[in-house]
Amino acid sequence: MRNLKQKHEEEYWDQSKSLEYYIDRNFKRIFYFTDDFLTTLTKTQLTDEERYWNYNAVKHVTKEFCQEGFLIFDFYDRLMFVVNSFDSHRYLAEINCESLEKFKFLVYDSLGNPRKGVFARASLIMRISKKFCIEQINDKCCSKYQRQNHNCGYKKRVDKADYEFLNVPRQENGSDCGVFVYGFLEKHN
Repeated sequence: MRNLKQKHEEEYWDQSKSLEYYIDRNFKRIFYFTDDFLTTLTKTQLTDEERYWNYNAVKHVTKEFCQEGFLIFDFYDRLMFVVNSFDSHRYLAEINCESLEKFKFLVYDSLGNPRKGVFARASLIMRISKKFCIEQINDKCCSKYQRQNHNCGYKKRVDKADYEFLNVPRQENGSDCGVFVYGFLEKHN
């Protein structure tokens, strides 16, 4: 972690591209959404209100992994994305579908809890994640039979989902959030 922090302090680099490269090289059953995923999905509003919901703008992201009747959950155990909060702080969010019983929606935030408003923001990100999963299931299940059988198991797992704001190491300043995102990813490698 110290080497990554040192690199962060010594060089300027595009965190989004660095994260994509790092994840591509080190993780196999993890799918990483780009930084603009959430803002595109919610028309830059980061809300789950229907008037801002823009699933059609992001559904192409999983198209290459999902053939007819299959979902991204059939290929990946974990879907991760970086949340860019007010262009000033980044943290990691995860849709974990490893369990055959239920999904988990997780938030890894190095500024921690209980900052005022943080729990509400993280809860919103988890609700957006759940809504995205339901949209994926409805969109990718082509036939009525598939909706009623194979993929209804996914709906049940999403409905039973746990929401967790994880207790993770905290940063000591206002600029190391990207380094901590790397650290959280490394922990799961």
